[in-house]
Amino acid sequence: MPVLIVIAHSLANADSKDSVVKTIAKNILPRVSVKNNDVHVVAPEEICLELNTIVDPASIVHYVGVLGLEGNESTWRGFIGTRFDQIFIFGSSQHFDYQEIILSCFLESKTKTYHDVSGNEVDIDKWQRHINQDFQCRDVILHRLPESYQDKYFRRLNRWLTTELIAADFENPKTTQEKSPEMSSYMVNRLGRDLAQHAFYLIPEAHGASFSTLYFDRQLVYSSDFYRSAANFLRSIEGVESVLDVGCGSGFLACHLAASGRYASVTGVDSSPNRIEGARLHGSLIGTTARFDVMSMTRLDLPDRSVDLSVTMFALEQTGRHLKRALAEIRRVTRRLMVLFEPTTEFFPTVPSVWHVARMGWASSYATSLAELGLAYAVRPNLLNHYYNPGTVFVVDLTSDVHPFRSFPQLFRPSPLDWPGGVRIVG
Repeated sequence: MPVLIVIAHSLANADSKDSVVKTIAKNILPRVSVKNNDVHVVAPEEICLELNTIVDPASIVHYVGVLGLEGNESTWRGFIGTRFDQIFIFGSSQHFDYQEIILSCFLESKTKTYHDVSGNEVDIDKWQRHINQDFQCRDVILHRLPESYQDKYFRRLNRWLTTELIAADFENPKTTQEKSPEMSSYMVNRLGRDLAQHAFYLIPEAHGASFSTLYFDRQLVYSSDFYRSAANFLRSIEGVESVLDVGCGSGFLACHLAASGRYASVTGVDSSPNRIEGARLHGSLIGTTARFDVMSMTRLDLPDRSVDLSVTMFALEQTGRHLKRALAEIRRVTRRLMVLFEPTTEFFPTVPSVWHVARMGWASSYATSLAELGLAYAVRPNLLNHYYNPGTVFVVDLTSDVHPFRSFPQLFRPSPLDWPGGVRIVG
């Protein structure tokens, strides 16, 4: 079987390309299991000349710019379906080279390893099972984090909040940027980064932690099942045939729902063409039946009452002061239920969230907006949250005068361990 060696874009402008090539010759080539004619090398154009000295020039495929799922697709598409014996990713640091690592997770190989210029080596399998996920129905898996890690994280958050308060001279938080449904913050390619967020510490995010470092029942856990938890919640509602995921981003929730096979249609919409292109690309790689279309959440190109269930997941936050307008449009196209997983400090705040949500300008008038639209609702805490950005689950029943708490008791069990679909804590 062939071997694939990928040189990351982060090395394209290395100070010493000769040094990079010598490292490849010393640390990677001796481990290649096949002859040269079965070796494929994918490398930045800037370094190909030096590579010619250690590998057959005919085996090199060069690329320009970023290599990843959304970059240089024509370069890697031909490798889909090829069964490799080994895949080597060589770069400067996993935090810089996550796009290439993500790409390798969608290629087939007996072994996959990441190597950096400092000589570190990582088995990509530790990330792959979280990035290229199984979308079939199962319980949510949470991994315990050491108490020492949790203590450091909470102290870091508390220091950040104290620093922010001092810098503001203890005034109330002021929004850094007004939000609007017509002014998307994500008009960029995000699929690679969104996938990387599923893997623990592949890339650090806010406050030095992984996106998948989550707050659960007053403790920190790691889980790549953030979207699975929402899908399990929704799947426990009977009698739903069509689902609309509004502000779907990269489409992970829609893919989870479609994989259950219980819905006649699952559609994800987002105002960002970049996000929809990413959702379609990811969907093609995993074989989803979900459909993805470009639509604004305040101008949904759908008939009145055309879907059974509409859901948002950390999407309405972007509407800012225009929340009511988006809610009215979602109500217009929904026949039965609206379920909203959204960050707000109105119901279940944490100390840092009071500052964070206000500073970010997230929508925070759900109680008022829903009441003004004449919509009765029930709320509960989301299962998994970021400590500084906690989510509330809103359940709005458009077809009954009975309170959702009584109509859907399975959604409102008090213990987080009784979350629909089940919760399993390991470690």
